[in-house]
Amino acid sequence: MLFFVVLSSWSYAQTGSISGQVLDETNQPLPGASISITSLNRATSTDGNGQFKLNAIPTGTYSISASFIGFQILKRNVTVVSGDTKVNIKLTPLAQNLTEVVVIGYGTQQKRMLPVPLQQLELKISKKVL
Repeated sequence: MLFFVVLSSWSYAQTGSISGQVLDETNQPLPGASISITSLNRATSTDGNGQFKLNAIPTGTYSISASFIGFQILKRNVTVVSGDTKVNIKLTPLAQNLTEVVVIGYGTQQKRMLPVPLQQLELKISKKVL
């Protein structure tokens, strides 16, 4: 029985956690960003403040990946020790080259009978994430 208690406490001490925050280039939190350790098949997402935590990670060095829609994927090596390992991540927006979107409709209709006016809209991309 004593051997089991010693063995279980030793194995418990061999795990840690990874926690931190995911931010954009203006230090705004990115809620819903994905954080993963592919080699362990473990993943989580950030909360409303961009905070995340992965628990019960065996000690060692792992490649973690952070991603968010409209941002470049970031991969970083992290060494997990017994206890909590803090990792703060800053993601960079992807370059967007869209200038306009063309919508094509099929069928015939006279312009004066359309319920909305025809127009060309210019696409403007905001760098702020809501």
